[in-house]
Amino acid sequence: MAKIKLILLIGGAVLLLAGNKAIAGAAGERGEPEAVSAALVAGAVDMPVTPISKVRRGQEVTLLGRVDRIRDEDEFTLRDDTGKIKIYIGWKNEMPVSVGETVTVAGRADDDAFPGMRPEIYARAIILSNGDRINLRTGQTERASN
Repeated sequence: MAKIKLILLIGGAVLLLAGNKAIAGAAGERGEPEAVSAALVAGAVDMPVTPISKVRRGQEVTLLGRVDRIRDEDEFTLRDDTGKIKIYIGWKNEMPVSVGETVTVAGRADDDAFPGMRPEIYARAIILSNGDRINLRTGQTERASN
């Protein structure tokens, strides 16, 4: 798992340290949406991001990737460099993402998948590329500060 450590978050400016590489960006900027999205996932100071290929049944995960496909009104496919996985947002929620958008998803891999099948993620929160955090349990959106 890659570790991303938040170094600075002041007035929308973000500086991250990912391994030995520094990444800078600003909330709402399209230049480094992955960095902004990862930094804002839960206000976490030290946050592991799980590659999709490493997701296991029953595991709590934070995933970072691009929306590959909207499957229906409550499910989409997320893709990173290691693979793709279905994300279930719940039937009460409106689809908050668009194809091609980079997002961070926090949730749990279902533990009732058949052996050999990839589990889907039951998302509890999604961070959009503009920094907005959507709590799928309450349906509320926390807007990124501008």
